[in-house]
Amino acid sequence: MNIEIISPIQLKVEMSAEELKQHGLSYKDLDYGDEAARSFLLGLLKRANEENGFKYRCFSKMLIEVFPSPGFGCVIYFTCVEERESGKKSRLRLKRRCGSPYIYEFENSTDLLDSLRTLAKAGIHIDKDAYSVLYLIDGRYRLVIYPAGEYKSSMLFILEEYGRRAGGSAASEAYLSEHGKVLAEGDVVEKIGGLLI
Repeated sequence: MNIEIISPIQLKVEMSAEELKQHGLSYKDLDYGDEAARSFLLGLLKRANEENGFKYRCFSKMLIEVFPSPGFGCVIYFTCVEERESGKKSRLRLKRRCGSPYIYEFENSTDLLDSLRTLAKAGIHIDKDAYSVLYLIDGRYRLVIYPAGEYKSSMLFILEEYGRRAGGSAASEAYLSEHGKVLAEGDVVEKIGGLLI
């Protein structure tokens, strides 16, 4: 297990499949609704606090993102998003992702909307297990997408026609979730592109 404090508000934990198995878990079991998984994740935070000084108790909201890693292990990002007010309970949110994200940046809203319209017209939607989120950061639009299924190559081809690839790592997405403004999430193609056709 490797615990790394990326910033005062973000923690990264890398675990092998064997380490997860020692806790009776696997990547697919990491669901915050499950008591054992919740206890395990809170235990990681406590350990990071005791061994590395990660002060997670100062925050009332935290986003937990879990990404698979080679060999059926995982990488877990804990991102604190709101400072705790006295007497307020903490809220944790868990997102589990499949594979690495594709991040596309668009120069302007016209390019972004044209790409989403084209995807929607072509009937290209995100697989039910995939996910996308649209951010505004530094005056530019960034689409984080986890394409899956038979339409993946067509989707990426269309996105590259209108935008430029701007990263593809969990750390890149974590930076956006920390510094960007969320404009839409879920199936962005259907939510926005579907309105344009």
